[in-house]
Amino acid sequence: MIIAAGETLLERDIKVTGYALQKELGGGHPSRLAKTWATHQKTTAACPMANLTNLAHSTQASLGNLEQQIAQLQATANLLKPHI
Repeated sequence: MIIAAGETLLERDIKVTGYALQKELGGGHPSRLAKTWATHQKTTAACPMANLTNLAHSTQASLGNLEQQIAQLQATANLLKPHI
C-alpha cells in the first residue's frame, strides 16, 4: 500500500514525503513510511527492468488519455462541420 500511495503521489506531481504518504494512506508513522518508500526507490533504481515497466505503464496511460482527447476533438469537429 505504501508503494502504491507513493506512485499515486508521483502521478499527481506531488513530492513523496513521509507526511504526504501518511495523508494519502490516512495514517501511519511518517518516518516509517518515508523509510519504506526510500528503500523501494533504491531497489527500483538498482533494477533497470522495473524502471522500464514503470515507463511502459506511464506510456500506456498517456496514450489512452491522448486517444480520448483525439476522439473528443473529432466529435467536436463533426459538430462544427457545415451541413450541406
